[in-house]
Amino acid sequence: MTTTPEFRVRVNGVYMPEINIRRKDRNPQGDVQLWVKDYDFGWFHVDDNEGIQNGLPKFVVEYRDEDAWALVPDDMRQASTDKGWNVTTAEGLIRVLWYAGVLK
Repeated sequence: MTTTPEFRVRVNGVYMPEINIRRKDRNPQGDVQLWVKDYDFGWFHVDDNEGIQNGLPKFVVEYRDEDAWALVPDDMRQASTDKGWNVTTAEGLIRVLWYAGVLK
C-alpha cells in the first residue's frame, strides 16, 4: 500500500494552507492554473506570466516534500540553508505534484 506524499507550499515566503488546481475559465480543455488560499486574502491565482517587474516574477513559489524532509537526519536539517524548500514556478509545482501522484 502506497501513500500520497505530503507537500507544503509557500508563495513569496508565506505558507499556503490550501492549494487548488483548476482549469482556466473552468473549461475542460483549458490550461491548468495554480490557486492558493491565504489566511488573510483568501483564494488567488498564481500566474508565472503576470506581474513580471524588473525581470523578476511577481510570485516566488516554493514547495517541500515533508515525507522526504522527515528522512533527512537532524544534523543535516539544522545545517541546511534552504530547510528543504525548493523554488519553482506555478507550472513547475503542478508538474511535481502530478509526478508525485498527488494530482490525478
